[in-house]
Amino acid sequence: MGMCFSLEFEDESTPFQGTVELNPTFEDLHEGKPGCVIPKPELRAITVGQLNKLTKHVKRRCEPEEWADSRDPSNKFTPETFNLYAMDVYVIRPATEARECAYVELVAICAQPPKWFCSHWWGEPVLDFVACVVTHALDHGYSLEGSKNDPTAGYWVCAYANNQWDLTSVNAPTLKETSFYKALKLAEGAVSILDSGGMCFARVWCSYECSVVLTQIEGLKYEVYTANEHDSKNYAGESRPRSAVGIIDGLGMRDEHNDEDAEDKALREVHFPVGLAKQAFQLTLETAQASVEADRVKILNTIAEQADLAATPPETHKRYDALNAILRGRFAIVALRGLLEAGQPIEQAAKLLKGCGRRKLELGFKGVDAFDAHAMQLIAQNLPAAELEELDMARGGLEARHMPALAQVLEVSKMKALNLEYNNIQVPGAKALGEALAMNKSLTSLNLYYNSVGDAGAEVLSEALKTNSTLQTLNLEDNNIQADGAKALGEALSTNKSLTSLNLRSNGLNEEAKAQLHKAVREGLTVHI
Repeated sequence: MGMCFSLEFEDESTPFQGTVELNPTFEDLHEGKPGCVIPKPELRAITVGQLNKLTKHVKRRCEPEEWADSRDPSNKFTPETFNLYAMDVYVIRPATEARECAYVELVAICAQPPKWFCSHWWGEPVLDFVACVVTHALDHGYSLEGSKNDPTAGYWVCAYANNQWDLTSVNAPTLKETSFYKALKLAEGAVSILDSGGMCFARVWCSYECSVVLTQIEGLKYEVYTANEHDSKNYAGESRPRSAVGIIDGLGMRDEHNDEDAEDKALREVHFPVGLAKQAFQLTLETAQASVEADRVKILNTIAEQADLAATPPETHKRYDALNAILRGRFAIVALRGLLEAGQPIEQAAKLLKGCGRRKLELGFKGVDAFDAHAMQLIAQNLPAAELEELDMARGGLEARHMPALAQVLEVSKMKALNLEYNNIQVPGAKALGEALAMNKSLTSLNLYYNSVGDAGAEVLSEALKTNSTLQTLNLEDNNIQADGAKALGEALSTNKSLTSLNLRSNGLNEEAKAQLHKAVREGLTVHI
């Protein structure tokens, strides 16, 4: 059946105590046990293991029993076309009929809190949906089955969490009283499961869920997955077979034990269909539809912060525009590399980047021939300057020709951290960075590990340190810096009072150079040589 999660809040669930005759057709799902009672719908997340059992059940029965679309009986389902509307008819309601409970209550033994909230369209094939959730779990390093010491992540899916026999938790007076909002409040973030036709964003409930995640609840992550069978290789060329691909908020896991870096992320996300991303460039969530017109009205008025939730919602509103800009920008991020590799223009994607609202951004273009100085200029001038705090382009394919555009942004940016490790910016790139660093008043961390800046690059950066008063951490490890560069850095450290860590490991410094640096060490400063 499952296991109890470790909860940081009171678990009000109880084992089901009544007498009930469960439908034996679904014994592979409920295992002959009546499940439990979970009073709060927001605590009825479903696990990957429970979803996998559902897919096996569908594959076993769908074609032999000739399951068909209730609206068109001539349309016979296959496991590959079977959707959530049909799941409700053929599995959820029949399986729970004896208890008239939510599906999760039938198959769980206690409350299952949501780690992630799933926003999706019911018309998407169930097998595609589950493929997205499984891949999401793999990309985040979650246990797929779980154990007492390593519980599997819970995914909140409305069809399985809400009691389809009693939708009181859905039809609440205000949206903040619904199970949807309450589940989002508990989750780490939301993942939009995007069907191949992009219908997810044409449904108004999905619009509402995106609005809550991106504009209402501070700190929630937002990610997007879509089914796509492929072999995703990491930077070392190691195979990672996947049945879906996702846009992650931050970095995921390279494998079971290691975090990915910006290059791994770029190599994984490049498999996101460019056509689907470009389709998202035209998103207008205010035109989304609902099965129930009253839901559409209430949701749009809630997004637009109207007092009368039953009134005709405004056709245009600044909050619609803000939400559309964020979503379009998120898809623009992942589309940039794919567009460049396909030889397509990136002007539209670059402009949309400005609205993404991301505080941390990971970009990688290593091995992309079309990533030239002009492409870097388009990207740099459209970075979300108002929000961006950290830019990670480790192994990003950066060369000296790309640095003037990035340096121009750095001069006026509010960015706090810049990670450029494992690139090849060389002396000209270091010069461009040094000139910007002398003017920058926000950057606290600069990572230039393995960039071939040499003595000349170190000298330029040293000049910047004499006037910069905010940088605290500078990583110049493995940059072929010798005596002249060390001398320049030592002189800069005698006047710079903000730096607390300077990494010069693996530069082959001689004893004289080391001595010069040791002389410059002051209280509060650590020099690694």
